[in-house]
Amino acid sequence: RTTIPPAPRPPRLLLATLRGLALALLAFLLFDPQLRLTLTRSAAPGLTVLVDNSRSMSITDRDGTRSDIVRTILRSPVLEALHQRALVTIVPFGARVRTGEGITADSLSFTEDGTDIAGALSAVQQNDRALHSNAVLLLTDGIVTLGQNPVGPASAFPVPITTVGIGDSSEQRDVAVQRIGA
Repeated sequence: RTTIPPAPRPPRLLLATLRGLALALLAFLLFDPQLRLTLTRSAAPGLTVLVDNSRSMSITDRDGTRSDIVRTILRSPVLEALHQRALVTIVPFGARVRTGEGITADSLSFTEDGTDIAGALSAVQQNDRALHSNAVLLLTDGIVTLGQNPVGPASAFPVPITTVGIGDSSEQRDVAVQRIGA
């Protein structure tokens, strides 16, 4: 209350306030405080549809043309219903990955020179802030011609990957004997 030498009233009030704050802080620390911060983020669920856009997807086999099968899947009622409840993003890939708005089943060309599934998965993971992926649907014939083996990146991927194999997995004939002449 008193100081030697006597101090004016404003500094005494400041010192008393600092002393009270120090005692309050000491009492607070003695009662073992616990601080919890909870952040809640709400976003629409996202499905990224990776579509193999390579030339091998234009092959016709027993089930029909692979590109037509992919377009049928992309126009299916199941995916149309999902568009109402989630953010569905179609991402075509081949030798490179093409992301952006406005990619539809009709805009796929199936003319890429190769298939890099591991590179496509890596691109999805790098662009996750824009895609908001909660799951990945992979539509491919499974013929990897570029990049590394996709098994490693797929097993370490942070969200589930569902793969739909397109086309016939049996070996295709590329030569036929029509007639034998004597």
